[in-house]
Amino acid sequence: MTSEDPRISWARSFHASLFSALRSGEFSDLTIICGNETHKVHKVVMCALSPWFVKACGGGFKESQSGEIKLEDDDPMAVKAMIDAIYRADYSHGDNNVPSASLRFHAMVSVYALGDKFDIFLLRKLAKENFELGCKAIPEAQHLTSAIEEVYSSTLSSNRGLRDIAIRTAIRDSRVLWDDLDFNNMVERVGEFGRDMAKALCIGEKRKLRYSCEHCVNRFNSERLNGLNQVWCPSCSNQCDAILS
Repeated sequence: MTSEDPRISWARSFHASLFSALRSGEFSDLTIICGNETHKVHKVVMCALSPWFVKACGGGFKESQSGEIKLEDDDPMAVKAMIDAIYRADYSHGDNNVPSASLRFHAMVSVYALGDKFDIFLLRKLAKENFELGCKAIPEAQHLTSAIEEVYSSTLSSNRGLRDIAIRTAIRDSRVLWDDLDFNNMVERVGEFGRDMAKALCIGEKRKLRYSCEHCVNRFNSERLNGLNQVWCPSCSNQCDAILS
């Protein structure tokens, strides 16, 4: 039996120690307040992954003097997820505490928006992965509709992270979605989404390609749309990028 690489053991122990310090508040030199929740954190840890916190904790800002940052306009659950992600390179988006799929999508989008606001690449990456997994689970039309609207209302047009996933999912489920009244109303309200979807469907390069799903070994033909690099397997919904010659 091979022993674990000591560097991996050290990294695991280090992250565990950081998370323990977060939970105990030991050696904390910065307080983050959001809603009714208070988090005792450490400047050196928060600043390591967030340029926003570097500026906030630097000289000249009131936060650097008071040692307290109030996030009055942010979602407390998303703020907790952000802090957890910084301390342990992962977070829970609250599936056990969030009762509906619509609210779970809301949590994912809120976390991604915080990653954008505080310029935390890791948080955006984790939230994007969770959002993509949620979309691959083939959500019901009303859940996907509300998720798409929130994605477009909380992200800039230049930030394609969640928007491209929303477009791919909407195209995949378009036959069901176009029969849904709420989806049609959302398309009228959210002009950017309608334009993006139309562009992907009508302007993008369309040609049939042969795909092989690595998950269920299904082989199928699909149109590959310009700008959308992958497609979903019609049998298992796994994302595929293996093109057969």
